[in-house]
Amino acid sequence: MINIKEYRKAWYQAHKEEQKARCKAWRDSHKEEFREYQKEYKKSYYQADVNALGQTKGSIRMKSNYVLKEMNLHIDGYEIHHCFGYEDSNKFIYISKSLHLKIHKFLRENNIPADSNHWMAIRELVNSSDEFTYIKY
Repeated sequence: MINIKEYRKAWYQAHKEEQKARCKAWRDSHKEEFREYQKEYKKSYYQADVNALGQTKGSIRMKSNYVLKEMNLHIDGYEIHHCFGYEDSNKFIYISKSLHLKIHKFLRENNIPADSNHWMAIRELVNSSDEFTYIKY
């Protein structure tokens, strides 16, 4: 009896370069079509990603960055996090990238939506951090 898995593996090893060339030729011939698909997909995704008021989350992020710029509080390696929800662009925390990653890991592990008001869930994590944190509420 022939082991299908071993047969496929042996066939692939014997035809590896041929298969790579076929895949490369296909990708090259469909490159423009794929780029156009990606562009349309991203556009529709960001237009559909809105808050309860119908504003895109991208526009809320831009407004929050503008508030930060007006306060002259930009620090390299820091990011805005909307833990109070996306309804008001003036409510956010400004934290280090490493703390931001820890928060999103915590949210994933506890099945908490990132676009919800989750300040009470992450408050202890933020307050226990030794790094500079700015809270605009």
